[in-house]
Amino acid sequence: MSTFAERLRQARLLRRWTQKDLAQACGLSQGAIGNYESGSRACPSADILIRLTYALQVLPAWLGAGAGPMFSDGKQDWPFDSVAFADYMKLSLAEK
Repeated sequence: MSTFAERLRQARLLRRWTQKDLAQACGLSQGAIGNYESGSRACPSADILIRLTYALQVLPAWLGAGAGPMFSDGKQDWPFDSVAFADYMKLSLAEK
């Protein structure tokens, strides 16, 4: 997979999710997911990349840059021990 758009689509399809499913899991619009997958929207911000990788359970380096493996031992671990993902999602952009 050479582009972010292709990797995002592949990861979404592996989960058997629609664009709407992924959008709901990440707190984005279906249109945003469609734009990322079509390549009409550039690679996402770090915040959105974190949301996508957590929802899709893929490694950030793979999704963002195509580097390394797609999965880590078959699962994606949240990298911050002291902050739950749900709590992270409640933070304002400035707090993140």
